[in-house]
Amino acid sequence: MLFYQRIEGTCLETPVKEKGSTDFMNDVDVATPDSVSDAGMEDLNLDSISSSGSETALAGIDEILDTNEQMLRRSLFFDDEFNSFVLNFILALDKMGKIFPKILEMAINVFYKSVLHSEVHNRMSLSRCQPGQQDWSTTLKRLLQKHVEACIFLLRASIEKDEGPDKLPCWLESACISCPIEDVRLSYCQLLATAVSVLTTDKKNFGIIEELLASIKDILPMIAHNWQVLPQFGTVLLTLTSEN
Repeated sequence: MLFYQRIEGTCLETPVKEKGSTDFMNDVDVATPDSVSDAGMEDLNLDSISSSGSETALAGIDEILDTNEQMLRRSLFFDDEFNSFVLNFILALDKMGKIFPKILEMAINVFYKSVLHSEVHNRMSLSRCQPGQQDWSTTLKRLLQKHVEACIFLLRASIEKDEGPDKLPCWLESACISCPIEDVRLSYCQLLATAVSVLTTDKKNFGIIEELLASIKDILPMIAHNWQVLPQFGTVLLTLTSEN
């Protein structure tokens, strides 16, 4: 901090204007609002400048808000506590005997879109559970054996291509080929194998199984270039062959 000290001495007097001196400000024409020329103002479209600037600013704000919303949604959707909450909810409904096809379809969606894509895959399989916990894979396989509609939904969702703007790969390609984690691929293929084994008990379901085989045939070149996924596809193919 600076401190200033008064200097004792004679006071400075205000200078007196000498006769005949010229004041600079008197010689300059000061521009006032009334004296400003209106020439060219008609050609300046302020409304267009204002509107274009506002649109650009709003577009930038919308992009920021959309990015923040996506980050928040992903952080919540991939949260382990969220996954555990949904699994506990499914287990509670199963205990009350209130598992319906739509509820099981929701659980399958959460399993693929959240559990398999999370960082730690909490409670995905029995090997990733704490003692006394129930896991996603065992629960879904057990429930699929009781609900044919959910099995059809799983196979249909696995082979359908994404028609959205991102053009994401189908579940079959993403979970069984693109995924680099072996037990994630294995968990998903075991779920597919369970659904196939349930559907083969009725010939009217052979159509969706044939569609699955056609999809597997389409991605055979990818499988050939990713030899590490062969054991997981072997699980599905073994089920198909054993069920004739």
